[in-house]
Amino acid sequence: MSAPMSLRVPNKDTVNFLVRAHLMFIVVLVLIVYIPMNTHLPIDIVNECLNGVKSLIAILTLFQILINVVAVPNYAQIKSTTFKVRNVLKVCGTLILGTLTFHCIAVLFGAQFVNSVAETFHFALLLSATTILPSLCVLGVHFTTWVRVYSQNSPDLGPESILCCSTIGSLVGAWSGALPIPLDWDRPWQVWPITCVLGNLAGYLLGLCVGTTHLFLHFNKSRKFKLT
Repeated sequence: MSAPMSLRVPNKDTVNFLVRAHLMFIVVLVLIVYIPMNTHLPIDIVNECLNGVKSLIAILTLFQILINVVAVPNYAQIKSTTFKVRNVLKVCGTLILGTLTFHCIAVLFGAQFVNSVAETFHFALLLSATTILPSLCVLGVHFTTWVRVYSQNSPDLGPESILCCSTIGSLVGAWSGALPIPLDWDRPWQVWPITCVLGNLAGYLLGLCVGTTHLFLHFNKSRKFKLT
């Protein structure tokens, strides 16, 4: 986030909403993940990995749509896109391609090709829900915008800056989550892909925290600069 931001800055109400909504979601998601792990509910990631991942995908999808498409329509590029069949196919195709790509990468990094297909696929789907889906909601299907945000590291201050932080955090967290798997500890949470799922969520939440803090601080700094 060191590159200069573009001049497009959200208004005060949008910033306040984004900060409050993301902080509230962070608290809710932590409780949703932590409480079942200690009460053995169906969303328990350690004991019921597939069911837990499915529930998390549904929660993340609902949050991204509500925040980035419904609540902040002026900054959701997918909202302004004409909903033609071609655009719908682009969105679905991007999600499918992203999931398959993450699945292949996980296999190349050591995930079992045959015995854990369902687990690997759901992990890839969760990773898409924290990276590809938010990008589609905020950036739409205009991939030149994706290049500006990710390749050129020049997101607008607002949903794009939060998106950039959360995406990076998700990818780094998912990769870091694989580190405990080969250790000879024989713990139930070392089974694939539990640590990667938890690492992905931890990185995603950390990215949301960093992105939200970055938005709040830089917005206040820009306001003070304009007043002086």
